[in-house]
Amino acid sequence: GVSRLHPGFDLLSISDGPIDRLIELKSSGVDARVQAMSWNEWKSASTSHLRPHFWLYLAGNLRSDLDHASPYLRAINDPFGSLVGDIVEHRQIRRAVQLRVRE
Repeated sequence: GVSRLHPGFDLLSISDGPIDRLIELKSSGVDARVQAMSWNEWKSASTSHLRPHFWLYLAGNLRSDLDHASPYLRAINDPFGSLVGDIVEHRQIRRAVQLRVRE
């Protein structure tokens, strides 16, 4: 159920043959209270046979100008089952200019 071209996670960890972890890594310059996942990432995280292996790693406070905030790495197993998620839809308008470069 996972696409080979767009699997919905960043890293695949294998231990002695079988899948150990499917890791989605998100980073933020600050200590973010909300983190977005793509719809594809969320589908992979929610797939029943992958849930025990799916991990969300959050790296935060990565900005060097934060004086009293130490960088951190937080690992969350089964984010689909352990975090509250709200679906957010964004409609996007894309503008472009086509240039007639041969005229």
